[in-house]
Amino acid sequence: MYVYEGGAAEDTTVNNGGHLWVGESSYNGGKTTNTTVNTGGVMDIYNKGNAHDTAVSGGTMNVYNGGSAENNTVTGGGVININNGGSTTTTKAINGTVNVNNGGTATENTITSNGVMNVETGGTSNETVVGGEATANPGDANGIVNVATGGTANNNTINQDGLINVNGGGVTDNTTVNTGCLLYTSPSPRD
Repeated sequence: MYVYEGGAAEDTTVNNGGHLWVGESSYNGGKTTNTTVNTGGVMDIYNKGNAHDTAVSGGTMNVYNGGSAENNTVTGGGVININNGGSTTTTKAINGTVNVNNGGTATENTITSNGVMNVETGGTSNETVVGGEATANPGDANGIVNVATGGTANNNTINQDGLINVNGGGVTDNTTVNTGCLLYTSPSPRD
């Protein structure tokens, strides 16, 4: 299914083997609202494409250059990939993964209940809350953010059982640690 510039799709479900393109590499995208991407389904968002209220429930959402996604949840082992020039706003990962790749930006993130965010080389995350919700096994990591060499995580809050792991050469800026953990490997970061 394709949604091009000027087009709109509401209340769409992408199941196993299904593919939703919000634009293509050579064509601008339209707008989607209330989309569910189930296990085995894929959603791609390209230039000028915009997705609102997307639930990635075991599936995959890829946000490419010029594409954007707002109000996202990723659960059930689902994955959101934010690629060069792509952006997301207000994303919650619960037993899902958010990959902020080179040139991608993720803002207003909540990573909890076995959720993971990987901020890769050249990726940027802003305003991220890690942890803070109950876990089945107290003491287990309740949300993890991994900041790779060359990745940047700005304005972070680490709550109960949350963890931010910063590799050598990764950067965090303006981080508040409440009852979670901020772990660095050498060399020492700027904070």
